[in-house]
Amino acid sequence: MNTLMSPMLLIVVALIALSLALSATISSQVVVIALLLKFTISNSVIRNSTLKMNK
Repeated sequence: MNTLMSPMLLIVVALIALSLALSATISSQVVVIALLLKFTISNSVIRNSTLKMNK
């Protein structure tokens, strides 16, 4: 589990850093990107937990 989570966390941190760098010029798009990221992460977490429940 931890071996899978650490690369994902690195990717998320990189994306957040990128959006922060861009936020000065396109803050509205950054908000949209952040919401999309949050949605996809929560979706994958829910999917993983349901898969574990089924097994």
